[in-house]
Amino acid sequence: MKPAVFFLLLLIAAGCAPRIYNQAAWREVPVTVDGDPAEYELFNFYSAESGIAYTLTNDLKNLYFCFKIEDPRVQQEVMKYGLEIYIDTTKKATQYRGIRYPLPSRIGSRGRGELFSDDQLPTADRPDIRNLHKRFLEDQNIVEFRNLKGVSGVHQLKNKTGIKLSLNWDSTNAMIYEGIVPLERFYHSPLRPADSLQVFTLTVNIRSLGPVPPNGGRSGIRGTGISVGGGFGGGFGGGMGLGGGVMVGGPRSGMNGPVNQKSGFSNQFRLAVQ
Repeated sequence: MKPAVFFLLLLIAAGCAPRIYNQAAWREVPVTVDGDPAEYELFNFYSAESGIAYTLTNDLKNLYFCFKIEDPRVQQEVMKYGLEIYIDTTKKATQYRGIRYPLPSRIGSRGRGELFSDDQLPTADRPDIRNLHKRFLEDQNIVEFRNLKGVSGVHQLKNKTGIKLSLNWDSTNAMIYEGIVPLERFYHSPLRPADSLQVFTLTVNIRSLGPVPPNGGRSGIRGTGISVGGGFGGGFGGGMGLGGGVMVGGPRSGMNGPVNQKSGFSNQFRLAVQ
């Protein structure tokens, strides 16, 4: 057989081979979303590009996730510029239905400005590390939903959507991000046996918007927007006001706007069905 023919047959065989997807684990008992990973046996997935270890589980009605971020530089990016989670019901990462939490650090109920400069990493040897974490969490009481079924826009972190999120640090100073998302918010509930064949795409984005000008210039965190609990145009890239407080957006500087860098991961998985 000629080498060219053999190579062509090899490509065809590879294309016909069944795709192996990651599998979420079945959860017998619901977890308490408190930023404590003790209820998860292990972090069985890891993104080397972003340095995020994570686990996915589900029951008939909810998807549960837990992220662990040990790298102080990645923690700093999350604290300053926020984190996006998308759950797509197709094999393509369309990033249509999403959650943004935490939000950029100037967004919050108090709007106290950035918590630290670029040369101050949130490492465990900082004498003020616990105070830094406390200040950050006090400001992070807002969450943003995009195109989820029945809910979109800006909401209080504690809300009636069924979506529960919590961020904290463990004893080793690793950032722990835990959440519950009802399946009905992006798919349907309860699951049926046939749903074991459904492929989902989980995407996590961590974006850096660069330094904000001291005068609140147009490339930074500002804009016009709406009050908490409403919807807004342009998805994560639009502007929004937090009850008359600090605003984000302006000239497309949000999630879909210009960024200096982006890290994270995108992974395909199937839910567990019993």
